[in-house]
Amino acid sequence: FQQDKSLVKAIKGPYGSGKSVSAGAEIIFHAMDMPFCKDGVRRCRYAVIRNTYGDLAMTTIKTWMEWFGELGESHLYSSSPFRFVSEFNDELGKISLELIFLALDKPKDLRKLKSLELTGALIEEATEIPQEVMRHLLGRVNRYPKKIDLTEPYHSQLLMVTNAPDTDHWWYGLFEVLKPKGFRQFSQPPGVIKDDDGNWIVNIEADNASNLPDSYYLDMIEGASNDFIKVYACGEYGIVATGKPVYTEYNDDLHSSQELSYIKVLPINLCWDFGLTPCCAVFQIAANGYINVIAEFTSTDSGLEQFVNNVVVTGLNEAFPGYKYGFGVGDPAGKARAQSDEKTCYEILNKCGFKAIGAYSNSPQARIGSVKKSLSLLVDGRPQLMINKNCSVLRKGFIGSYQMERIESEQREVYKDSPKKNFYSHIHDALQYGVMTVLKGAGVEREINVPLRRVC
Repeated sequence: FQQDKSLVKAIKGPYGSGKSVSAGAEIIFHAMDMPFCKDGVRRCRYAVIRNTYGDLAMTTIKTWMEWFGELGESHLYSSSPFRFVSEFNDELGKISLELIFLALDKPKDLRKLKSLELTGALIEEATEIPQEVMRHLLGRVNRYPKKIDLTEPYHSQLLMVTNAPDTDHWWYGLFEVLKPKGFRQFSQPPGVIKDDDGNWIVNIEADNASNLPDSYYLDMIEGASNDFIKVYACGEYGIVATGKPVYTEYNDDLHSSQELSYIKVLPINLCWDFGLTPCCAVFQIAANGYINVIAEFTSTDSGLEQFVNNVVVTGLNEAFPGYKYGFGVGDPAGKARAQSDEKTCYEILNKCGFKAIGAYSNSPQARIGSVKKSLSLLVDGRPQLMINKNCSVLRKGFIGSYQMERIESEQREVYKDSPKKNFYSHIHDALQYGVMTVLKGAGVEREINVPLRRVC
């Protein structure tokens, strides 16, 4: 990692693996590797980015000061933004290093970068930062020192460190799919591995293992979910929880399965959410009242008719050729007529061949309560509601991205009674309409009064 001269160098790894300290050491080595300015001093200026100032103060700055706070003549200035300035000597002469600590968790915060002139930058917990921040930082490095003040050119770099995100994150697309020239990812060894009997043991080849308590990783994973172990102990891509989840009853190991497949003899049922981000969850009602969610279709900024014809119809025919249509249910607000063409959402669905009804209630408490009940109810040893693992948006929402909206409070964590509206909330709204309708009782097909429809 330290020998590599790529423009962007990233470390992905588990907890406790020394990612932040390695990046900090790289900044020191970069400062030592800088060419001399004409006055005989090597100068280096870095921006260190974290998603909030609280995280900067509690973790990033604290780690820096513990490791490098006494480097030469050093000062930490606590004005906004925090600045660390150090002047020290190596065997070649004087070095002046400046660090500017910034919180850039929202795209609107990019204005903080506009006047910066940097040698390099470090993004801590990079997957919590919008990708636009990385792009703008690449336009701010290689700006300090100015060429006119130097005796020779130098290389700039952007460093990023993080725990592994899930596979629909921009990080995965960048380093695993696009792999642009000048971008390099360093993946650390896992902290734990499985022995021949399938038990977790400490990986003796893990980075920084000799500096951790012997039971660090084993204590951390005790009772944890497979996804937690996968991400935070093994450093592998997986779905991770953030915020306060709406469904504390959900356990991804219990409620999702790759084996949850389409049952050809049973009709498929569709539950809908409308608006500017229409979406649809596909489920079947199996023996003993099981609710099996087997597919999901989501969108952003799409009209309903376009979404149904281009996404849902195509997706259903590809995934479930020859399927039988059972019933559809959705947001009762879809009965209102649009101002553009005076058609309701249900008239559009009917035109596209999917006759549906509005759910009997739009109460968030009733909708969420239905899903909670279905998650908690065990039928013959398995939950009544289960999700196919391919439904990544639903699963990520269940794990934590569909979360309660927080009220700003300095004293304690306070949340509203309703979930936060975001990308994950729409497909969860759709699922709630379906589950709530199923739990209401039989007779849905008769209420719709439409024969089963076969699509080839």
